[in-house]
Amino acid sequence: MTQTRFIAVVILPVALALCLGLGAWNGVTLYRQVTAHMASLSSPTKKLIRFQFVVKNKGQAFAKDLSIHLFAPVSDYPMQRLVALDGLKEYKKEVDAISNQTLIYKIDQLASYETRNITVNAEITMLPLAPIIIDPKLWLKNEKYIEVDSPEVREVAKLFEGLPLERQPKAAFDWLAQHLKQSDYIKEEKGAVWALENKTGDCTEYTFAYVAILRKLGIPAIPLGGFIASRPATVISGVDYHNWALFHDGRRWRLADPLNGVFNQQEEDYVAFRVLSESADGEPLGRSRFSVDDENVVIEMQ
Repeated sequence: MTQTRFIAVVILPVALALCLGLGAWNGVTLYRQVTAHMASLSSPTKKLIRFQFVVKNKGQAFAKDLSIHLFAPVSDYPMQRLVALDGLKEYKKEVDAISNQTLIYKIDQLASYETRNITVNAEITMLPLAPIIIDPKLWLKNEKYIEVDSPEVREVAKLFEGLPLERQPKAAFDWLAQHLKQSDYIKEEKGAVWALENKTGDCTEYTFAYVAILRKLGIPAIPLGGFIASRPATVISGVDYHNWALFHDGRRWRLADPLNGVFNQQEEDYVAFRVLSESADGEPLGRSRFSVDDENVVIEMQ
């Protein structure tokens, strides 16, 4: 039975019964809440996202023919579709093998100590019940920072092997919440093994550990990076960059944010900007967020 059908067949009749038993006001309120949630699961949600960068020439001379690389929301991925980008007058777009988008913006010249502001606006449609559009089998492999074949990951995964498959993702999620302690921001990626050995980490390590455990259990899982945007229109900041995961339950992709304790809910609030993985030759994909090809020029996300 699909999630939507379950709500229609099971939950709605219960809500109607409560309408009769709890009195008009409480019952009608509950019924409206249930029907609103049902509609939100099947209806797309539009998000307007604004993000800004500052480019500054710290050198003594003009910087010329600058190539600025900026990350952007992932397009055509489970739970989201990028509808439009604007704000940049002219730019080129590159998309890698796993749907990461990079906007390439040119600046002809930047005077010594000159600052240039760049603003990008994105319109995104969030689709919590989007159909499967990527092959789950691609997301079971051992990778750098996601050490599926390590003894540390294997030991933790064994704790859940006896559970029914549908219970394993939540059990692993709860185990991390009980055994890992949140750390301050860690600048360098440490990986799943480091997190399990040290029993700590930030959102990146929590995500890598969770993804590694699920993959060891044979459950496809994808680490993502991006921003939580709970409002219809949001100005995002670089300090709010966050990591979470998607896992496949055999029917569709579902969301898990181990650090924040969010499991299989709030899908419409998580806007992915980066899919983290490796290319066939081991090169990291999705790590670069923004860069400039001049050592005297710096770029920061506001």
